[in-house]
Amino acid sequence: MTDFYTYRTAQGGKELSLGVFSTETRALTQQKQLQALGISAQITPQYKVKNQKFLLVQADKDIALELAALSQSRGNVSVIATRYEQGQCVPAH
Repeated sequence: MTDFYTYRTAQGGKELSLGVFSTETRALTQQKQLQALGISAQITPQYKVKNQKFLLVQADKDIALELAALSQSRGNVSVIATRYEQGQCVPAH
């Protein structure tokens, strides 16, 4: 095995990473192969950071409703403030 990386844990111990797998199925296959050799292996998810852009808009009720409709019709638009109370948009709970 040539694809591995050692690193320190938050508790100060050492762990060995045997690679990053494109699917959970591939990781499980590797885990089963290691278990057959008597090696205990744990699968841990690894998350990627995704850059996000946002626009803060203070709008009247009509604009807020249009933005909420846009959010529902397009998968790549998120509207966080959709409620309109006392003349202002407030964050949805």
